[in-house]
Amino acid sequence: MRQLPVRVVWWLAVLFSLGVWVGLVLGVKTLADVSWGLASRINREVNSAAHAPDDNCVDFSNRKLAALIAAGADPRDVRTKVVRVRVGPVRRFHQVVVARVDGREVVLDSLTPALWPLTTYLHAHRPLPRR
Repeated sequence: MRQLPVRVVWWLAVLFSLGVWVGLVLGVKTLADVSWGLASRINREVNSAAHAPDDNCVDFSNRKLAALIAAGADPRDVRTKVVRVRVGPVRRFHQVVVARVDGREVVLDSLTPALWPLTTYLHAHRPLPRR
């Protein structure tokens, strides 16, 4: 099993503690309560925030995953997925976050500020086969 980098664990702890306080103040949210607007805001903010020069799509998706869970998303309905995307003439591996938002699965991608319905995203980008 792969160990998470220390900075990811630190961010998860910070976001989890913020989520606990938000949950205590506003009431506990269920995953269905995570709205399109909230998920879209998390996607845009993580994409546009200042990052270390060596950050990659895995770092972005880990931050989004932690932020969604801190905002009240059920961890069982938020996951990462590795796909192949075309960047110019080259296809490369890319990690995104898939979350259930307002009753449907959407993709939060570091390459775009928009949310994509999962089926539309997978039609445009080929997912990797499960091993």
